[in-house]
Amino acid sequence: MEKKFYSIPPLGYSYNALEPHISEEQLKIHHSKHHQAYVDNANAILKKLDDAAQGGTDVDVKGLSKETLVQLGRHELGSF
Repeated sequence: MEKKFYSIPPLGYSYNALEPHISEEQLKIHHSKHHQAYVDNANAILKKLDDAAQGGTDVDVKGLSKETLVQLGRHELGSF
């Protein structure tokens, strides 16, 4: 089984709760596509770091750490 570092939390309300200001379709796309992509990207970067640590290989830790923070920041800033 693949190791998961972060996961996207469920919304605390239904997808149609913000209508008519934000449509159910828009909120579904925003939460299940955009936010999920940020979390998936952060997990992929952390997997690279974990694999490198397990294999004793060199990676650009500073660069990958920064990119992880960027991805998680995008997720956090877009949370409702």
